[in-house]
Amino acid sequence: MRFLETPNLPLGRVTHMMVGEKYINLLADPLKKRGINIIPVKGSAELPTPVSNHADMLVHHLGRDIFVSSKSNMSSIKKCIPQINLLRCEKEPIGKYPDDVSLNVLRVGKFAFGAKEHVSPDILRYFAGNDVIFINVRQGYAKCSAAVVDEASVITADPGLCSALEKHNIRVLLISPGYISLKGYNYGFIGGACGKISRNEIAFTGVLDEHPDRKKIFEFLEERKVFPVFL
Repeated sequence: MRFLETPNLPLGRVTHMMVGEKYINLLADPLKKRGINIIPVKGSAELPTPVSNHADMLVHHLGRDIFVSSKSNMSSIKKCIPQINLLRCEKEPIGKYPDDVSLNVLRVGKFAFGAKEHVSPDILRYFAGNDVIFINVRQGYAKCSAAVVDEASVITADPGLCSALEKHNIRVLLISPGYISLKGYNYGFIGGACGKISRNEIAFTGVLDEHPDRKKIFEFLEERKVFPVFL
């Protein structure tokens, strides 16, 4: 197995993807049709139920074969991927916001965005030692809040995150909040509902038919030669 050099930015076609176990029944078949095997991420009873099975709350990819994981997933992920360099996070995601966001950091190329005081210290140390520039933002759910389109383009509904990204020359499409279903909350975030499956494809877990910015999203993707796939 080859690992992505840079998180969220595959250069070729993705063959393996981490998915929260609650969503495997929904996503296994459409991903398998695209040649993608699922690596299950176990849910955590320590997190609020609506996000307890979200992979980006429980595992963080630092780069190449290096990942940081919650304690609940250490043995199962290592069993699925023996060659992975899997580190147990020093600050376990637990309880309600903001104590649940220790792994929820957004990586866009050489930059990382997150709420510094709540991020697991080992992640911050890795960034400091590997030329990853960390930007402190108010949005603790930074990874959930943003869809990474390429190394310099992001889609988000969060104005504060948008401002921070743009200050570092990252092009941002700011969309209307809402229109993304997440049971238990008023709405979910676009980053938690999509991900790149190749250099030129981004897969959405649902459809965008009812989103008021559907046309803008498609145009933003088309400008960057990234094509939407609806699972």
